[in-house]
Amino acid sequence: MDVRDICKMRGFVEECTPPPNNKNVECIFKNSVGEKIIVFIFGERSVGISTIRDVYATIGTKYMQTIIVCNSISSIAHKHALNQTVHCCFIKPHELLVPYMQHPLCPKHRLCTPGEEQNLVETFKTDPDTLRGMLPKILVDDVMVRIHGFSIGDIVAIDRYRTNTYFRCVVAV
Repeated sequence: MDVRDICKMRGFVEECTPPPNNKNVECIFKNSVGEKIIVFIFGERSVGISTIRDVYATIGTKYMQTIIVCNSISSIAHKHALNQTVHCCFIKPHELLVPYMQHPLCPKHRLCTPGEEQNLVETFKTDPDTLRGMLPKILVDDVMVRIHGFSIGDIVAIDRYRTNTYFRCVVAV
């Protein structure tokens, strides 16, 4: 699995080669409605707050998501990235070596449909915000959450054994 597979799974196709003035930009992807993902690869390098500021200065608001592949990230840089308007996903290089999506013991993760969310609201007789607090949690740092690009507050449906669906709310660490 590589970053291209992750972007294709999210419904994006490679748009163009990276600009020559930024050696860390791997590629740019675009989906059918024109939203874009930009991929930065820092490899074994650790990413700090100055790098994250440079990334966001580079991308502005042209991109819907940013994928950053790096060995480690400082907690301050991670918090800064979570507070930006462009969704940022951090993936470690060794996580690209394991084909999580194809492993037989890894259940399918997907975003909960509006219909499923409405059924949950009716079942628990509550409003959507309270529902998110009631559901079991899945951390934003979970590998499957990062690979799929789910955001804090999203409800994730986990399909296990083709018969059971479990729901989790994505929360910060």
